[in-house]
Amino acid sequence: MKAIAQTEYGSPEVLQDMVLPKPTPKLGEVLVRIYAASINQTDVKVSVGKSVKFGGPEDPMILGTDGAGEVVEVGEGCTKFRVGDRVFFAGERTKNMANAEFCAVAEKICGRMPQNLTWAEAAAMPLTTLTAWEAMFESMAIPLGSAASILVVGAAGGVGCISTQIAARLLNLTVVATASRPESVEFCKANGAHHVINHRDPLKPQLEKLGLQHVNYVMNCADWGDAQCSQWVDCLAPLGKIATILPPTSAIEAGTFAKLFFLRGSLHMEMMWVRTLNNVESEKQGQILDAAARLFEAGTLRTTLKEELPFTAAGLRQAYEASNSGKALGKTCIVRQAAPSSGGYPSAPSK
Repeated sequence: MKAIAQTEYGSPEVLQDMVLPKPTPKLGEVLVRIYAASINQTDVKVSVGKSVKFGGPEDPMILGTDGAGEVVEVGEGCTKFRVGDRVFFAGERTKNMANAEFCAVAEKICGRMPQNLTWAEAAAMPLTTLTAWEAMFESMAIPLGSAASILVVGAAGGVGCISTQIAARLLNLTVVATASRPESVEFCKANGAHHVINHRDPLKPQLEKLGLQHVNYVMNCADWGDAQCSQWVDCLAPLGKIATILPPTSAIEAGTFAKLFFLRGSLHMEMMWVRTLNNVESEKQGQILDAAARLFEAGTLRTTLKEELPFTAAGLRQAYEASNSGKALGKTCIVRQAAPSSGGYPSAPSK
């Protein structure tokens, strides 16, 4: 099979077009012909060696967390999908993943691909949707229809923009997003943010200027340390909750925790890999994607795809460079040029 792989860690130049053996689905796995895969910062970090591919890198190593495609073979014990079904998924970090013609993936973590999305529009969504969903519905336990407010930090990125949509369109929260450039401000508003403030300036005065004394929830999607956490707590209402999708880059001071303590506030860590790495309720990720598919089909949620590139090493290098620029909005996907039509209309052509 054709694949985009690497045999060493390094800059995007280590990514190469290769021909490798097609995987065989094991017990509980389906083999998916991949038509689109999306780019996530976690893949970029693994590729350069700044993060580990749990279980050790395979040689050659194929990354590509998110994929969308067609089931072409089912392994023993599979009951959810049949050959010909269209699926989307966030893969398993201990295995080779979606930047290839074929990918073997556990059936239980796959979701039914939304019928109204193209391959690329669907491939853009699994990791970010799972991350936002787990943080907001499970960790922070935000109830549906709550007349509450949320601060989404880094709202123009992949997780931030779908978090904004879920908060505004599904949870009915008043959403205050953070962004620092005119184009990212407009992107946040397009995803449903009611207000946008600048994360480069003190947050609390900007909230007060909007007439908000505090927020009930904080969803952090950016690098952070004590200084940032202290600001979030200053913005937080009593009994409020904070969730972050990244670990801190500095120690959190006792004074910051003391402020959180006197609010009876809580700080939650979100990492969507935990379920699949530890085989703990990993079937819930497939269930979440099935629920999200219905919301995409209903128009409640919308794809956050912003750019399509060729399904080649050159296309993936370009995507990695854009991701590293810190200016990318939403999601970028690589798309196979010969992909058949998907959903209700054909895929957009590769550029």
